[in-house]
Amino acid sequence: MCCRDQTANKLSYGQLWVRLPLVDAASDPWEWWNALRTMCEYQSHIHPVLQFTSDLPSEADLARWLAEPLKAVIIPTHVFLTNRAGFPALSRRHQQFLNKLFSVRSCR
Repeated sequence: MCCRDQTANKLSYGQLWVRLPLVDAASDPWEWWNALRTMCEYQSHIHPVLQFTSDLPSEADLARWLAEPLKAVIIPTHVFLTNRAGFPALSRRHQQFLNKLFSVRSCR
């Protein structure tokens, strides 16, 4: 892992953004993030970037991400649905989670 040899520490002026899916069939992406930041000794310049997936995890799993230092959210086109007017839209649940992310970030 890069952090074991202090490579992350050498990025004194840079930021490292780590892209993570919200859902993975084999394991929990939040656990990946937690393991990485632990190995990197909680460096303040390493941040998760969430990639939305068509399915969302449980509310408890989503709530864990609200406390993390997110820098961006990636929303692939396949996540969008077509609304009644024929326009792309996110599901109600995706919208609610995105709104929670925005409201948490605006309070900081």
